[in-house]
Amino acid sequence: MDRIKRFICILVPGTECNFKCRYCYLQHCDKPAVPPRPFKHPPETLRKAFSKERMGGTCMVNFTAHGETMLLPDLPAHVRAMLEEGHYVEVVTNATVSKAFGEFAKFPKELLSHLMFKCSYHWQQLKGKGLLDRFFANVKTVRDAGASFTVELMPHDEIVPEIDEIIATTTCELGAPPHVTVGRDAEYRENLPLLTKMSREEYAKTWGRFGSKLFEYKLSVFGKKQTGFCYAGDWMMVLDSGTGTVSQCYRGYRTSFPFEKPSEPIGFKAIGNHCREPHCYNAHAWLTFGCIPGEEAPYYDEVRNRKCVDGTEWLTPECKEFFHQKFGENNPEYGIVRKFAVNGEMAIRGFFKSNHSAKNTAKAVLSPFRRGR
Repeated sequence: MDRIKRFICILVPGTECNFKCRYCYLQHCDKPAVPPRPFKHPPETLRKAFSKERMGGTCMVNFTAHGETMLLPDLPAHVRAMLEEGHYVEVVTNATVSKAFGEFAKFPKELLSHLMFKCSYHWQQLKGKGLLDRFFANVKTVRDAGASFTVELMPHDEIVPEIDEIIATTTCELGAPPHVTVGRDAEYRENLPLLTKMSREEYAKTWGRFGSKLFEYKLSVFGKKQTGFCYAGDWMMVLDSGTGTVSQCYRGYRTSFPFEKPSEPIGFKAIGNHCREPHCYNAHAWLTFGCIPGEEAPYYDEVRNRKCVDGTEWLTPECKEFFHQKFGENNPEYGIVRKFAVNGEMAIRGFFKSNHSAKNTAKAVLSPFRRGR
């Protein structure tokens, strides 16, 4: 059995999308859409930079964009490089770019068994653009080739009258209803409230009809500020493949990633008790894999898999087994002294982050910690 060591989230370059969903958090960003552009580094460089030896073992690698991930022409080559290194890979997509799905379906079976497609199910856009058949055809293409998939519906008030149709259609095509995520209103960045006009109780009852463990878990922690010691930055990280920078989490501290020196060790360092988010809206990944030890959460396979009416499942046996793990099973937790040092550095960084005039002082104060473990 492959043991999970770390989770690497790779943000692919570009924010362009072939959908224009009103509920998309990008609608609240001031930046214009950026067309897809090549990765900063070729596939072989990415593979060497994230070798199993350097990362300490097998990793879960997620490829996602701030637009449609599959629009990036060299994506399949980069995904294949990480699979060939021995990692497990998840690709986030709206499942409408058929050309890319055809390329993935040609991968060897042994690679496909470690690959999963997280298919964002934008019902209103798919139906309005006449793309439902294409969506299901693409999902079936990679499913039949031997890859895993999961279908995740974005719930919003406008499609509530169509819930019965959504459940029936998806069950007919893919053997089970879609999973359901929880929408956040990114217009209010400081607290990220639920994206709905319903009460929380009504929201839970309405979307609970799908019987989705993903929805149940995400809603249970939505709005809950995480105060436990978080190992994001060590057990997981976020790489911007367009700029070559890496951060602890979405709002963690950033640094340049040493791509050109693959033999150089990486200074992994956790966020500790200094999460900067109002709540962990990506808890379905970070917390299900155990970024905060002791925080009760289901396993990742439980929020992604579905058992179909014919007895088959959305996940391959390999992915299902790999996803049914916690980081703490394969990584030692920090001792008291190391936790104290990490929290001290994060506190200092947070102080100087909010006091920009003191940046030079911050550099001097933090320099002894930078290469600390």
